[in-house]
Amino acid sequence: MFTAHFLDILLPTINYNHMGDRQASAAPLHTPHHIVFQLKPTPPFRLDLTVWALRRRPHNLVDRWDGQTYRRVLTVQDRPTEVAVTQIGPPEEPLLRVEAANCLPHLECAAILATLLVKMLGLNVDLTPFYLLAAGDDRLRRLVERFRGLKPPRFPTVFEALINAIAC
Repeated sequence: MFTAHFLDILLPTINYNHMGDRQASAAPLHTPHHIVFQLKPTPPFRLDLTVWALRRRPHNLVDRWDGQTYRRVLTVQDRPTEVAVTQIGPPEEPLLRVEAANCLPHLECAAILATLLVKMLGLNVDLTPFYLLAAGDDRLRRLVERFRGLKPPRFPTVFEALINAIAC
């Protein structure tokens, strides 16, 4: 079941500076084809832990993490699209803010990105049965408490998964 949604899509805004020149909005990803939307993961969810598992190595140049925002470039409709994901809701009521640059057409691009991010970050994975199982084992329960909200991440393509299996 697809529990993430992207109902709150904001189309790009064009601002004018004091000289009357057009410029992109002041959002972190500055392009005229900039979109912002939200995804609602199945709780609990922690972006920091999930990205940590996805990155696998601290010097990963593809999957970047600055302590708040996960960034990477994904291919959407044969076009490189920079994506920035930030968790804006707590783990028990998670909400993700997604920004994307170079994203056309907007609604189609947002739908493709939402599908990719749901897969990559495990946003629709419900770990409740696992949490219940782990509650009965002292060692496993301690690990679950420490990493509660971590979802099983996946790479966006089989090729990338294969390359990471060899490189890491």
